[in-house]
Amino acid sequence: MIKTIDRFLDHLTMYRLVLYYLMALVSAALVLGFAKLVPNDPIALAFTTALTLAACWLTNKVFAHVFAVPANNESVYITALILALILDPVAATDIKGIAAVVFASVWAISSKFILAIGRKHLLNPAALGVALSALLLDQPATWWVGGNLALLPLVLLGGMLIVRKLRRSILSRLSLSWRWRRCWPRPSRRNTVAHSARRWVHHRCCSSPSSC
Repeated sequence: MIKTIDRFLDHLTMYRLVLYYLMALVSAALVLGFAKLVPNDPIALAFTTALTLAACWLTNKVFAHVFAVPANNESVYITALILALILDPVAATDIKGIAAVVFASVWAISSKFILAIGRKHLLNPAALGVALSALLLDQPATWWVGGNLALLPLVLLGGMLIVRKLRRSILSRLSLSWRWRRCWPRPSRRNTVAHSARRWVHHRCCSSPSSC
């Protein structure tokens, strides 16, 4: 069973694994919403998810064009789905709620370009987006996905898969580093000293035509 899981994880990048995990959470929340096992309105959740995806995708396209860098669509979808899972779902008639979702989405994606060094984020994009939404618009994140018992098994399963993937990635890098050191051993201090001595003797002997 473990080997089957590991083979499955080996065929996925971390981005793709997290993206599939978030898609499964949103899909499960929609189904459970129609079954009245999740308190959120599934129609509002579907609208909010589409809104975050559209706002994040458009913002990413604009900034990628301005900074002349390739767009990482998987990263955009991950951020959008995280926002959909931690912000309260809004209805199509809730103008204030829509503004807050779009505001959080725009800031989350823009921070990947503005608040980054070497394309490495200084802050978590989704967390920054919801923090600014809470501070400036009084629309905080509720993290509703983490407090729902019906979704808890899926939350735990996805978390364990991500931890397993991270652990295997770290072990793989350590193994690769160890093999590289064995294939390319560093010269010992003794060999380095001997080589330097030979060079010094050669220089002294051949410093003039008469001595060569």
